[in-house]
Amino acid sequence: MQPATQRKAESKASGVEGVFCTGSGCTRIEHVLTCLVLVAAIAGCTDAVQQPPVTQQVRPVKTLVIATPGPGAGIELPGRVRAVPPVDLAFEEVSGRIVELPIAARIGREVLKGELLAQIDPGGFQSALHAAENALGEAYSVLDLARAEHERMEKMKRINPDLVSASMLERTRGTLTRTESRVDSLEARVEEAERQLELSSLRAPFAATVKQCLVTNGQEVQPGETIVSLRDTGRLQVLVDI
Repeated sequence: MQPATQRKAESKASGVEGVFCTGSGCTRIEHVLTCLVLVAAIAGCTDAVQQPPVTQQVRPVKTLVIATPGPGAGIELPGRVRAVPPVDLAFEEVSGRIVELPIAARIGREVLKGELLAQIDPGGFQSALHAAENALGEAYSVLDLARAEHERMEKMKRINPDLVSASMLERTRGTLTRTESRVDSLEARVEEAERQLELSSLRAPFAATVKQCLVTNGQEVQPGETIVSLRDTGRLQVLVDI
């Protein structure tokens, strides 16, 4: 084995300068250098790998802009405030003798919506309603018989066409049609009688103050004749010149 001084001298002679070591010390240096190279390579790879960008989801939001109206948003006009003119009430479509007049003692007082103001004698209207209802009841009975007879004829015709002639079937059908028409007419008559009876009662259409009563109890009145004058205290009128 050549001494270290001899190897150093040979190295200088060859134009290569360096530091040489022998034994276990040289082996440890090689291990350290190897580790440093590995760490540098790993760091370079880590820098080269880029994480994917994180995208943030955008959610739509409904918005409403609330702003104070500007000076030109409204119109200001001078005006005068006054009470609503009185409303005159009368019986519609019916005439007769007044038998109840509770409004006569309520001048200047308040009445509620739907309160009775005056009543025409309802006797005639009630009698007309009862007569119409009785006639309608009888017509319903006749209708049931006519329908049953016509259905019986149709059934016999299907069983044996020779038992029922075409004229017989046509007769029962005509009776049924006329009875149905009478029932429809009487139903309309009952509805009209109910309406007439309802119109014989004059009631307040709104809450108001009684201004004036223009009739007396027992007086005969005609359709459209003013019975009472009411003042609506729950509303006001504004008069504006444009």
